[in-house]
Amino acid sequence: MQPGDTVPLPVQDALAQLPVRTEDRTGHERTAFEHWVDVDRGGCTTRAEVLKAEAATAPEQGANCRLSGGAWYSAYDDR
Repeated sequence: MQPGDTVPLPVQDALAQLPVRTEDRTGHERTAFEHWVDVDRGGCTTRAEVLKAEAATAPEQGANCRLSGGAWYSAYDDR
């Protein structure tokens, strides 16, 4: 296997191989990063677009792309 090779692996197996460490936020400043912007100018922030795209049960979208309801699956904790 070479760096950059794609290896098909079930997500649960891949996650089980990740090292788990205590969180370290040293040097991280959230304000240094622009986030939740509407890159495509479609009316929803990137966060809202991802939430809609990855929902197991779609949330309702209100005015200004305000989302409510919905359900998601997390492979990290199988919930």
